[in-house]
Amino acid sequence: MKLRKWLCLALSLVLILGVLSGCKNDTPDNTEPPVNTEPSETTEPTFAPPTEPTTEYQDPYPTQPEEPPQSYAPPEENRLVQRENEMQMAPSSVRDGYYYGSQVLMFYDGATGETQVLCQKPGCTHEDSSCEAWLGETTSMIEYHGVLYFTRTEDTGAQLCTKDPETGEIQVITQWDHPQKGKLECSIEEASHNLLLVRFSQTQLVDKNGLAQEESLSWKALYDLDTHAEKKISWEEEGTSLWILMFNRDSALTTALIDDPQTPGKQQEELRLYSLEDDSYTVISSQEKDGFRRSMDPCSFYGNQMAILEGDTLYVYDLNTQEKREIITMGSIRNYWIADGKVFFAVKDTPLGQSSPLLRLYYVDLEGGTPTRLKNSGETLSVYFRILWEGTSFFVGEVLDDNFLPHQYIISKADYYTDNFAIIHAQPQE
Repeated sequence: MKLRKWLCLALSLVLILGVLSGCKNDTPDNTEPPVNTEPSETTEPTFAPPTEPTTEYQDPYPTQPEEPPQSYAPPEENRLVQRENEMQMAPSSVRDGYYYGSQVLMFYDGATGETQVLCQKPGCTHEDSSCEAWLGETTSMIEYHGVLYFTRTEDTGAQLCTKDPETGEIQVITQWDHPQKGKLECSIEEASHNLLLVRFSQTQLVDKNGLAQEESLSWKALYDLDTHAEKKISWEEEGTSLWILMFNRDSALTTALIDDPQTPGKQQEELRLYSLEDDSYTVISSQEKDGFRRSMDPCSFYGNQMAILEGDTLYVYDLNTQEKREIITMGSIRNYWIADGKVFFAVKDTPLGQSSPLLRLYYVDLEGGTPTRLKNSGETLSVYFRILWEGTSFFVGEVLDDNFLPHQYIISKADYYTDNFAIIHAQPQE
């Protein structure tokens, strides 16, 4: 794939100026995390091969050695639901792999690279509820503290269930009945501190002036696994759009897009901490005052910690302690993300002695320290492997083909760090 460096130059520009993820800037959503974007530049660089040799860039930071750094299992809190098309996926924090499926439950083993249907019945066709792996009309799936939770839609209503992968037993925890002449669906979006963030969607036929018309409603609520109580989220404000990023029993961290009253069409970003007790909030970081720029990657937080960029300085904010600590200050940071117990960031500039901009990838421990530069498969125009989510020993991410179309692959964390991209394999499908 590295032969593409000097091909399709105009398209390369569009991708790298979208920085790193190679995608347009969509409105952030907790279910489908926002993809990467990049502020436009006043002068667009060109990427023609240099006519004369240039000196090799001398990076002041060490390059990743042959021995990979320590890796970690995914955090137990603030776990996001993963989806691909109609298929649900649930990374495990207690097993090296992830559950997946739409109607039938399967498991991908990160240690062996093998997949299996979680059914032990001899001769089973895995096509109906007699199968031990059967789920039903599944709308979401998540593994939390070793328990597999999923939602499904039945004739009687929307259900929140658990499933024992060993026995296949399903237990219905809660059911929300369909409205009269309508249908209710629900899906889990996130799990943290024994709370589930659940999205509800309802369609119902209502009488309007003697005519039956379909009415649609949607809302979100925090469902308490201990008490089965629900707290409806009602933080939407006039002229403001809010998205929950992470939460604990007391607070929720959100991003807010605020309309600028003096400039129609212009919006400012804020990072807000909401109290779950009285719905009040404090501003943690502001685009206007602090130079806050949120991550555009899916991996924007890790457990109870979130990476934040203010100007040229990267911080990590801890939701539980409500403390912000500095990680590193470096100019020209274009994007950043947090995974595997580390903060990753990408820098794009034109170093002294170079004729074209370089894009360089680094990671640094969550506690700070000296950054390490990743080889990035030798790619200097874009991120070669974009991390989407992780298991204990592997990353799931995207690689662009020669036509700049993304495809999802799995790579071991050790191979990712040591630049062994030849062994990536496609993500299993049903």
